[in-house]
Formats: sequence, C-alpha cells, structure tokens
Amino acid sequence: MRDAGTVRFGVYGGEAEGFTPSAQAALTAFGRSSVIECHDKLEQVVEPDTAFILGDRSSLADGLFIGVARWLDLHAVADRARWPKLSALWDRLEADPAVVFAIALENGEQAIGNGSCRGHVDLAEVIERFGAN
Repeated sequence: MRDAGTVRFGVYGGEAEGFTPSAQAALTAFGRSSVIECHDKLEQVVEPDTAFILGDRSSLADGLFIGVARWLDLHAVADRARWPKLSALWDRLEADPAVVFAIALENGEQAIGNGSCRGHVDLAEVIERFGAN
C-alpha cells in the first residue's frame, strides 16, 4: 500500500481509504478491469499442455501468478472459470508443495516443508530491523 499523506490505497481500488465514495468506486472499477484485462491477456499466451506458465519447469512467473490470481477470489473480481487455461494452472499450482507451504505461512499456520526454509520472518520484524523505506 502506498501512503499519500492521509490517503492510503493499494493496487486494487477496494483497499482505498480516505477517498470520496465516488473516487473509491472509480478506483474499484479500475482495479477490477485491470485484473480482468491482465487475466484475459495471460489466458491467450498460456499453453494448455504445459505444467507451468513458461513451460515444463516452475519459475518466478508461477509464484507471482498464484499470488496475484488469488485476488480474483479475495476481491470477488470475476469467476475464474472465465479463463480455463489459467484455472487449470491455478489448480496445479495450488497443489504444489511449495505453494501449500507458502500459503500456510501466510495464514499463520504451522507449515511443514522440505527443510529448505530456515525460518519465517514476519513483515513487522523486517520493518523494525530494516525500516519501512
């Protein structure tokens, strides 16, 4: 979230604080249309027979996608059935052990991984140690 004095807003307009109702509605509409447009474009380029966005191996693109794609549900933007290739990719990624692990951490649950993660650091601790900028 970006701080602009007393006005705070995120990428998705539904997170806006300090705006008039009409400005917040405009931000929400813009956020929804942007998320839908991005999914529409990605649906066109994803190959239906590959396990991941860029082929047969996972990449940063898959991690970014699963994080952002969850906004569809979180903000009730659109039914993911509109994008069948992305929906199938989403299902595969949600079953990936690394994604299961990351979502468990995000939800504050006990996450059991393969030992690669040496520990979880809360965002508040990072900000305290390194600052907010």
